[in-house]
Amino acid sequence: MTRTTRIWLAAVSAFLPAAVSLCPCCREQGYGLEVYRTAGGWGYDVTLDGNTVIHQPYSPVLPGNLPFPDRAGAAAAGSLVIEKLSAGESPALRREEMEEILGLG
Repeated sequence: MTRTTRIWLAAVSAFLPAAVSLCPCCREQGYGLEVYRTAGGWGYDVTLDGNTVIHQPYSPVLPGNLPFPDRAGAAAAGSLVIEKLSAGESPALRREEMEEILGLG
């Protein structure tokens, strides 16, 4: 991962949780995002009115059930899930979306 990518991901990880909490559609529906440290990396929980509705301790869709390598990736994935839920879509992330979030594409 290049230095520019790391800087961009750090900025995104700092901004996305705040953006989700300020987003009118997310706030009205009561969605929240909690990013947390796991034994081998990072994971996230999506909450609705304070209750965990999605517990994601590893990167979905990718083989091996590995945790997210950094906070930025977990935050970006969780924010995308909330965006999909808010739009009335399935929260499932596609392989291409995960590869883009993790810089694998």
